[in-house]
Amino acid sequence: MTEIVNLNKVRKRRAKQKRLETASRNRIKFGLTSQVREAARRQQQIQSDRLDATRLPPGTDQKT
Repeated sequence: MTEIVNLNKVRKRRAKQKRLETASRNRIKFGLTSQVREAARRQQQIQSDRLDATRLPPGTDQKT
């Protein structure tokens, strides 16, 4: 036999799960202090600068 499902409850449960996931993402995204965000931005910039410094200029061939 199949189980009877109340579609309203399923819909509400799904909506609640979506709200919880959104809240979790927002806590991560907006839950940092400005000092922590600035430090993370600086660290990202340092890593980006290091990567750019090690890139070879276009047209450089590495065949040996």
